[in-house]
Amino acid sequence: MNFSIRQLKKDDWQTLRQIRLEALRLHPNFFAPSRDEFKFTETDWKERLINPDGASFGLINGKNETIGLTGINRDKKDRAFAWLVSSYIQAPHRRMNLTRLLYEARIQWAKDQNDIHTLVVHHREDNEASRRSHQKFNFEFIKTYSPEVWPNGEVVPYVEYRLKIK
Repeated sequence: MNFSIRQLKKDDWQTLRQIRLEALRLHPNFFAPSRDEFKFTETDWKERLINPDGASFGLINGKNETIGLTGINRDKKDRAFAWLVSSYIQAPHRRMNLTRLLYEARIQWAKDQNDIHTLVVHHREDNEASRRSHQKFNFEFIKTYSPEVWPNGEVVPYVEYRLKIK
């Protein structure tokens, strides 16, 4: 089966909502939403998609179904940094090297901005799949942070990785 990735636009807000809420519902132990996305309105989802300081990408299968999601957002304080966020691939499509498409799309988006030099990502210390993916794409381990309470109630440290693109 062929897979592709594309940047989601304002009219894709329902697709973004569906796949993001699926990820949060199925994996509350790995996603730390900044706000309660289950309460987002149509306007909230659309604003996320028209934000010029970020991008959301849908992973599409050969049947034109969205089976994954990822995003990137500029740091609010230092525009030379951007954060990788919200990566999710539905279970039947994992371990097929599709993560590569998620990384390539975000890295290319950052390069296209011409002034982003470093990508940053956080994940739970015990998220081995994320760790392997970051290392595969040459992200460098920076540090471990103190444990935090995750949405599912677990208290787990998180780690930071960075990749210099310029």
